[in-house]
Amino acid sequence: MTKSLLKPLIAHCSLLIAFSAFAQPLNVVTTVGMIADVTKSVGGECVEVTGLMGPGIDPHLYKASASDVRTLQRTDIIFYSGYNLEGQLGEVL
Repeated sequence: MTKSLLKPLIAHCSLLIAFSAFAQPLNVVTTVGMIADVTKSVGGECVEVTGLMGPGIDPHLYKASASDVRTLQRTDIIFYSGYNLEGQLGEVL
C-alpha cells in the first residue's frame, strides 16, 4: 500500500521541481504588509512580491500614486484585504 501511494507522490514532486526550474516567479502586488508577508510565506520562490503600502501607511486613507498604478498594471495578480480597508483602491482597479 505504501509503495503505491509513494510512486505518484514522487512523480508529482518531480514534475513540480521540473516546472519550477523553468517557470518565472509570479509578479504579485499586495496592499498591506500582513498580506505581503502571508503571500511570501505561501508562495515562497514561486512569487516575487511587491507591497504597495509600507509601514506607517494608513490603508484606510490610501490613494494610489502614478507609480502605484503602473505597478498594478504590470503585475500578474493582486492580493488585497477588501472590506474597504484599502481606501480608494477600488477606483484604481
